[in-house]
Amino acid sequence: MRSLSIPALILVLCLSVQCRGPLVKPGAGAMMNSPEEKSSGKLPGTTHTEEARSVRIGMKIDPAPGGISISELFANTGKYKDRMVKIRGIVTRVNESIMGKNWIHLQDGTSSGEMYDLTVTSSALPPKGSIVTASGKITTDRNFGYGYTYKVMMEDASITDEGSFHHGI
Repeated sequence: MRSLSIPALILVLCLSVQCRGPLVKPGAGAMMNSPEEKSSGKLPGTTHTEEARSVRIGMKIDPAPGGISISELFANTGKYKDRMVKIRGIVTRVNESIMGKNWIHLQDGTSSGEMYDLTVTSSALPPKGSIVTASGKITTDRNFGYGYTYKVMMEDASITDEGSFHHGI
């Protein structure tokens, strides 16, 4: 039997009790699909433990000064890989204290194809529905094991909360 690292063990335990951790993706955007998902009719980015329930915001949030939009990031991932960027958006979901981080999903009303939801890790804990600016390093093809790979995400971001916005989120 293969031994597991501590973070992998925590992840397996979390998923085994049906925790909605950082790797249970609410919609299209950052996660790659498994072969089962491609043939299941689910939206891109959903995991096999959760049906597609993405809330897609119906408005556009202007980029932060000196920042970029989510569509710009997803359309040009090679340009931003391993670079620090700023992205302003609405917090559509927060998963607290998974693998020592909070996992935040941001949307700004833009998209590149079906990719519109950015996963961000941070020690900050912004409330769902708030408008924030996240500043952090973009990583690509981040593999957490057991089939959970983020194609694009922002890690260890600092978060500036700009206020609340509640639009059915």
